[in-house]
Amino acid sequence: MKRSILISLFVVLALTGFVFGQTVGIDGPKSAGVGELCVFNLTSDEAVADWQIVPQSEFYVDSSKRTLVFSTPKAGNYTIIAATVLDGKPLVLSHFCQYGSEPSPNPTPSPKPDPPKPTTLKEWVTQNIPDNGKKDVKYLADCFDSTASSMERGTIRSLDAAYASIRTCTQTKASNKVWIMFFDGLEVQVNEKLGDGKTKELAALYRQIAQGLRAEVTNAAADCPTGTCPLR
Repeated sequence: MKRSILISLFVVLALTGFVFGQTVGIDGPKSAGVGELCVFNLTSDEAVADWQIVPQSEFYVDSSKRTLVFSTPKAGNYTIIAATVLDGKPLVLSHFCQYGSEPSPNPTPSPKPDPPKPTTLKEWVTQNIPDNGKKDVKYLADCFDSTASSMERGTIRSLDAAYASIRTCTQTKASNKVWIMFFDGLEVQVNEKLGDGKTKELAALYRQIAQGLRAEVTNAAADCPTGTCPLR
């Protein structure tokens, strides 16, 4: 019965062009907690109304037909509607109430920020050490330091001899399968920074590479100050 009266009044209003609720309104809360009892009243003592709630929910209207009482355990946005006639004019009143809070979707995890772009060869080396190769870093650092020392003393006098020395040493100290991507990238880095340089410049780059490798040893020691943890 309530729904049919409301629909009829909507049709009448649409045909006659009456404006909704200018002289009377609905007084009540605009928000409420789940389970809270809410009371909505017509603001005019002269008006009575047929009531409805959208979406449809259970409610109580007192005998005066000027008050609606509503409570629900379901959170959501509800519209309280009252259809009345005042001074011979049909009026449809509405009042919005946010009941409880809508469940929010699980937030999307924030992506991890990219590591800062390396500005030195040492930083590049430290950032690109393979996880499953960290046990080898000390031995590889020794290879680069040893070759750099030989170049500085003049024992190794050409770039080709320096490259051969590193290749021979590293192949005996670490798995090529684990380190191949690292060494491919390292070759690009060294060539870019060396340019037309000679053994003196290459020796300096090899010192930076050794420092980058040893930085991982330092980090591992800081994580395990007792010295009993295995190198990561």
